[in-house]
Amino acid sequence: MFTTSTVYRILAPVGYRVAIQVTANSPWNRVQVYSGSSDPLRQGDLIKLTELVPPPLLDMLTPVATNTSKSALITSANNVLYLVVESSITKMMFSFNDVDTTTNATVTLSCGGVITGLTSGTIQMNKLIASRTRISGLKVGYKEMLTCHWVIAVRPRRTIQVQMTSSDFSTKPGSDKECDEVYIAIRNGGSIVSPKLGQDEKLCSTITPDNERKQPKLTTSGNLVFIQYKSDKNAIQSFSLSFSELTIGCGGDLSLKESPPGSTWALISSPHYPEAPPPHVECAWTIRGPAHRKLRLSLDSDNFDLEYSKGCTAEYVEVLDGQTLVAPSLGKFCTISSSVLESSGNTLLVKYFTDIDEPKNGFSANISLQTCGGVYKDIYHSKTLSFSYRDLFKSESCEWTLQTRPSQTLSLNLTKFDLNNPVTAWYEPSVSSKCTQENSRLAIFTVEPFTKERK
Repeated sequence: MFTTSTVYRILAPVGYRVAIQVTANSPWNRVQVYSGSSDPLRQGDLIKLTELVPPPLLDMLTPVATNTSKSALITSANNVLYLVVESSITKMMFSFNDVDTTTNATVTLSCGGVITGLTSGTIQMNKLIASRTRISGLKVGYKEMLTCHWVIAVRPRRTIQVQMTSSDFSTKPGSDKECDEVYIAIRNGGSIVSPKLGQDEKLCSTITPDNERKQPKLTTSGNLVFIQYKSDKNAIQSFSLSFSELTIGCGGDLSLKESPPGSTWALISSPHYPEAPPPHVECAWTIRGPAHRKLRLSLDSDNFDLEYSKGCTAEYVEVLDGQTLVAPSLGKFCTISSSVLESSGNTLLVKYFTDIDEPKNGFSANISLQTCGGVYKDIYHSKTLSFSYRDLFKSESCEWTLQTRPSQTLSLNLTKFDLNNPVTAWYEPSVSSKCTQENSRLAIFTVEPFTKERK
């Protein structure tokens, strides 16, 4: 029965893991080693790496064997490690002078690991750090090479920008061993087999304060980057590399206005369109118009290239009739011929989503104010409605909804009426009309007032 415990939290620099050689000698102690999380918001996420429990004493008179201790060499997954030593009640009640009750641990650094939960940071190697780093390298001839691997992971739907800020690599350009023995390799993904990031397969040039600003800033296409460092452990050459999380530039709030003319429409598109966007991207646009104007969204096949899937689960564009994700859906599309969607009010929400590693080219859509029509509420003064026939698109219809205050009525007065090829000016549902689909026409309906039922 274990009653007391002591917890040691061991923290290494960002980009390094904790290597611990632990030996448990006491038959009354249990030693546990956990790998923690480098994410400050997930410090409670622990992974048990090992547990050491030496064989207990059979009774108080049995001599203690000399080989009952247990030991292990453990390396954490990131820069946080917890050592937990628990003691039993037996040790507290009795004293044994000839029993080794110690727990010994030797801690060193181990380069590489997984970095999560950070929006920015720096990975560095220098001779001081190398002197405190456990070398688990590979012998090449008479040299023992140090190889370090880092994986940086940021939040989903984000990318990573990395930049070399310093290095003292002494490889001479043009030599036969250029970028062979000492180098940095940066991969656009989470493993060594991911595509290279940037133009160079390996980086091995010296960076000084004079050329630091000239170093390229490399941006991944997803939320993972893999970094490899290789060097002779007896001739460590230092470097420093910075990284930061970037938000993919898409989505946002758009406002359409009735004037000036250029503000009556907007164009939205997936990132990098007409080129393919980064993988695993989600964007949302909220579009608002004047209070009384409806919105029109146009999609066509020439500007729409998404991966088709049943139910449109892999990639899609969804248009919602409102400004929240719970608004009624006007359509969810992963393939399309052409479509024109109209809002019932003055807001639309457009969502683009891709959850595949190699997305297609994406989409582009035009959003504009309806040339006519709209919703007018709480009318208590006179209101003038007008539009020009020449402003209409082919086969376009216009709808106005007029609403006054409760217990009041509306009076409609046509002051000017000039349609193209008119037949009649008034439509009565009970009377057969000569208005057909080929004619321009005006229809006026009286709608029963909306009343909320009392419960």
